[in-house]
Amino acid sequence: MKTRLVLASPLIGLVLLFVSLPSPPELAPGPGNPLGPGDSLGPENPLGPFATQHAIVTQLAELSPGSAEAQALSAQLDRVRRKAHQSQAETLEKKLRHGAPLGHPYAENPGAFHEAMAEIKTTKDGQSYPPNYKITALRRAREERHYSSKLPLPWIERGPGNVAGRSRAIVVDPDDLTHNTWFVATVGGGIWKTSNGGGTWVHKTPQLTTLSTTCLAMCAGQPEVMYAGTGMGYGRIVDLEGSGIWKSIDRGENWTQLASTASGQILAAVTRIVVDPVDPDVLVVCTNDVYSHLGTKGGVRESGIFKSIDGGASFTQVYDSDLQHPGRDARVQQIVAHPQTFNALYATVNEVGVIRSVDAGDSWFVSADDFALPGDIGNPPGGEAGLAGVSVRTEMAIAPNNPSVLY
Repeated sequence: MKTRLVLASPLIGLVLLFVSLPSPPELAPGPGNPLGPGDSLGPENPLGPFATQHAIVTQLAELSPGSAEAQALSAQLDRVRRKAHQSQAETLEKKLRHGAPLGHPYAENPGAFHEAMAEIKTTKDGQSYPPNYKITALRRAREERHYSSKLPLPWIERGPGNVAGRSRAIVVDPDDLTHNTWFVATVGGGIWKTSNGGGTWVHKTPQLTTLSTTCLAMCAGQPEVMYAGTGMGYGRIVDLEGSGIWKSIDRGENWTQLASTASGQILAAVTRIVVDPVDPDVLVVCTNDVYSHLGTKGGVRESGIFKSIDGGASFTQVYDSDLQHPGRDARVQQIVAHPQTFNALYATVNEVGVIRSVDAGDSWFVSADDFALPGDIGNPPGGEAGLAGVSVRTEMAIAPNNPSVLY
């Protein structure tokens, strides 16, 4: 794959981004080959289809083209590929037939979208792009821009102008007494700013190759410092993988990617960020990773809470939700801070409830675990309508007039 066209429909307008992408890494024979020359590639092979194809391609590279052994392996590779596609089709059919609860208006396969997106970026032998490849490709394109034509291209936006998008976070500039200056994080178009209450908008993140910005945070005491989290991970799959956390030190005018989060170090989707109102270098974030439908309750999921005390230069995991709540969809997807003391933090955990910290996120304990349980899915108390899906997510808010009350 050489060139990709990215279209994003944010709050307004249309964003076009042309990026030259590197090809997936080439296969090379060697110790990484999961099968030796004499190992079986038959039906009893315990490897998955991608690993099996990888092994066959690696062995083919060591053989003379046209040899009898090479022809036999080529035929075996075709059979494995056909079987892989057949298995995927059967899995999809089964999910569509049995995946939705009784009475649901449509049958949904929770992992089909992610699997399809993964296949687009995966070669037939299982190779894919490295972490942060889009940012690397964009930087390379900008460095080589002087080699391109000097003639400007007269691009004119033609639409569509009637396609709605989602916005996950809004920050109102506290120093604007008219309350008309807002920063908005959009799921499909980066960060936008308005200075006239939404009358007009300016795109502030053209450098973001990951346009899914899902959370924003501004330091109350030093509003020049802002953080933005990327990656859409609220659904049963990570809809859009992120590129970590981005930081602004000039009140949202320019943004820089935090290297400590650029390659998935704090997982693929950043769902919430809270910043110490006094010290802008202290921030606590919750994240979750990519997963698919290939396993119990959506496959293996990873989620946790991470903290930085140096402005995002480094992060430490302070809560491992999967370790604390094994066997559940224990994704942490919201964190809120007490408005009067940053020491008091609250976070919600899927299928668990609420956890609490009294030391600014360094340690956590369960505050409430009598709701949002696995048994609540499709079977709520009182005989009311059931909760569709494969998990329960909880949203939380602190009463501003009485911070001891949480909803």
